[in-house]
Amino acid sequence: MRSPTEFECAPDGGAGEVTIYEAYLEAGFRGVIPSLIDEVSCFSGFCPFQLTPLTWKTLMVIQVLGELHGFSIGMHEILYSYYFAPLANKDRFYHLRSRDGAPLVEEPLRCVRGNYPFGDGWNSRYVFVKIQEPVGYPTSWRTLDVSRPVSIAREAVAKLIMGIPRRFHWVTFLVSREALRHSRVWGNVARSPASIVFEEY
Repeated sequence: MRSPTEFECAPDGGAGEVTIYEAYLEAGFRGVIPSLIDEVSCFSGFCPFQLTPLTWKTLMVIQVLGELHGFSIGMHEILYSYYFAPLANKDRFYHLRSRDGAPLVEEPLRCVRGNYPFGDGWNSRYVFVKIQEPVGYPTSWRTLDVSRPVSIAREAVAKLIMGIPRRFHWVTFLVSREALRHSRVWGNVARSPASIVFEEY
């Protein structure tokens, strides 16, 4: 791990290096890229570190939601409910937008103070980290055409996920220590029923 020099910016990492933002750690990143973020990056062709911290958090909790309820959530479920859009004020960053106003997980309202903890300067706080190559996702930053059609391939699974009781969709629950320790996001495989995990929460 190294800090950037005064002349480097986030996309400038050296060979075999990726950019890790402090905000990713705040979003729950623990050194291993969650499998859903890996799949999304491989499918879409962008480096996982071009995703905003809120997108990281959203994808991570969607993975946890699926794991707690026994659903295999992949790119097609994501594309049924969301699309990727370039971030307006930060070049080469992408974020998730809900297609129909019914996202798979319920994010706290952004207008409520403290619910968007990353702030505007999140992209200025980062380090470069060496990775073991090869990895499945792109490591270099790129500008992409993200206009992808809606995927109806797994519409049924996405609708089943939406049928899970609302309390299990809350991001605050899905990023809790209780939920994450029952997920592969933190490298664990021990599972308890979602209702038991929610009671612990």
